[in-house]
Amino acid sequence: PNSNLDIPPKYGVQLASLRTWERAIRMSRNFKHLGPVFLAPWASPEGEEWIRVVLGIYPDRATAFQMIQYLQSAYGIQDALIVENRWWRISPEGGEIEVVSTP
Repeated sequence: PNSNLDIPPKYGVQLASLRTWERAIRMSRNFKHLGPVFLAPWASPEGEEWIRVVLGIYPDRATAFQMIQYLQSAYGIQDALIVENRWWRISPEGGEIEVVSTP
């Protein structure tokens, strides 16, 4: 069976943008009880690698915003933001979930 799952554009909540895969994976494990967590690598203009940690697949911005409000009140996360992505995929291991590419 194909392990990749193509999903039309949806919204997620970026929890953080971190410098190391170790920290990104640790954070993803801490939040995966709230929904799927995606790791999205990207490079800054200076060539530094960063990893976005994105929670959830929400049908619209309003639903994603409700999760941001919950994260603020329950976890004190103040800098979460809504992101759109068409490139979600679920990794074969099932537990770790990632993004293959970002715009």
